[in-house]
Order: sequence, then structure tokens, then C-alpha cells
Amino acid sequence: VNLYMPPSKKVQRFENKPLPKNFQLAKVATDWKDLLAKLRHRFDGLPLHKVCYFHSYHPVKDTIEEIRNILKLNANAVNEVDAFGMTPLH
Repeated sequence: VNLYMPPSKKVQRFENKPLPKNFQLAKVATDWKDLLAKLRHRFDGLPLHKVCYFHSYHPVKDTIEEIRNILKLNANAVNEVDAFGMTPLH
């Protein structure tokens, strides 16, 4: 799942319905409101996920330095899983 929504992003109008059973994301969210909440907070407490997701927006040197800093604080960060079951290096 390569999706993210900034926490500040507002959705104007939508009808909150259960997600269709054949919709892959229905495995992690019950309805559209739940899915939007998970997208908004996908990287909360997961700094390595966030750095990896946004790596293409920053110089490689900066990204590598940030990854090293995160791993110094938490070597297990590479094994952490987000709400969608993804590790940062998927």
C-alpha cells in the first residue's frame, strides 16, 4: 500500500460506508472514515517509515543520515509494521 494522507488534510464530503469486502484495504479498515484516519496517522510513531516513504523528496545524503540517526535510537525500526502491515523497507 503506497498511500499516505497528511493529518491536516480535510475531506470535504463523503458518505461513510463500510468498505466493499473485495476491496483489499477492507482487511485493515472497517469503513471510509476508518481508512482515512489510518492514512492520516500511518507514520505516527514510525519515523523510519516516514523517511523511507518521502525519500524521493530529499537529497540521498540527507535521507541516509536520517536513517542512520533513527536506527541508532531504535535498531528494530526496520521490523516495525504500520497499520497496513508494511515494514519501512517493503
